[in-house]
Amino acid sequence: MKALRETYENPNIRLCTTHILRNFNKTFIKYGGKNNFLNDQILQDCWNILKGIFFLPTSSIPLITSYLLSTAKPKLKSKILQNKFSDFVEKYLLKNYF
Repeated sequence: MKALRETYENPNIRLCTTHILRNFNKTFIKYGGKNNFLNDQILQDCWNILKGIFFLPTSSIPLITSYLLSTAKPKLKSKILQNKFSDFVEKYLLKNYF
C-alpha cells in the first residue's frame, strides 16, 4: 500500500484484503515459525489484531504498531522470537504496508 501511494500520485486501485492478509500470514509464519504461530497465544492475539486492521481508521495504525512492539513483543517467551517478531513489524509491515 505504501509503495502504491509513493509510485502513483492518486491511486485508483482497490487492493484485495484477502490477498494482503494472505501475504501477512505467510510472512508472519516465515518470521516467527509455524509452530510458534500456531501455539503462542500472544502471536495469535497479534494476528487477530492484524486481521482487523482493515476495519479501523488509518490513524490507528501507529497505535497498533506501537502496541505490537512495546507491549506484545516483550511478552514473547524468547529473545530470538522477540527479535523475529520485531523484524516482522519493522522490516515487513512498516516498510511495505504502513
